[in-house]
Amino acid sequence: MGLCDASRDPFIVTAPLSRSIARRMKEAVRRVRWAVRPQSVARPTIPADVGSVLFVCLGNICRSPFAAVVAQRHLNERGATSVTCTSAGLQPSAAGASPPEACAASARYGVSLHDHRPRPVTRALVDSCDLIVVMERAHAEDLREAYPDRYDRVVLLPLFDGTARGYQRYSIEDPFGQTPEVYDDCYRRIQRAVAELIGQIVRPPADPRSSPGRSRTSSRR
Repeated sequence: MGLCDASRDPFIVTAPLSRSIARRMKEAVRRVRWAVRPQSVARPTIPADVGSVLFVCLGNICRSPFAAVVAQRHLNERGATSVTCTSAGLQPSAAGASPPEACAASARYGVSLHDHRPRPVTRALVDSCDLIVVMERAHAEDLREAYPDRYDRVVLLPLFDGTARGYQRYSIEDPFGQTPEVYDDCYRRIQRAVAELIGQIVRPPADPRSSPGRSRTSSRR
């Protein structure tokens, strides 16, 4: 039998289907469990002066490099060109590059990952960045254990996705090895959350006409 002759070996067809069904059942159970949990993690307050942002995921080949590029684009569009964005991984991929699926999916959002090379989270990186943005609650816990003195800089990106419910409030899941639809869903969530996050970093200047002092002065005239 040839390698491509799947018609004679039903396992080749049914194995991926079985894995897909098992994954969907697991996700359904997890959504129900998290839907009834209280929202135990609130959206954090962003520091007033952020000059550098580090995006972190596991392998630094799919989520965090995409988020860093999208964030830098938003910052540049808002005129905050002095704020820099970069990315790293808790367990950077040994592949040395983003997978073709990530490159294809990111290109649909105008982001190129072809030249990206994964790198590890280091003490120097953590110390040099004002804000550390993670994709999953587990990533935050890993950073708390490794760099407890810098944990106050860590924020959870999915908390800035206003459409997220249940488990998704605490996780933008890894699309690695999944279908193009999973990549698209992941990148859409990252885009929404990053846009909101950058809106918190680059706050519009206060309008002096709306200040309480001016209102009281105007009312006395």
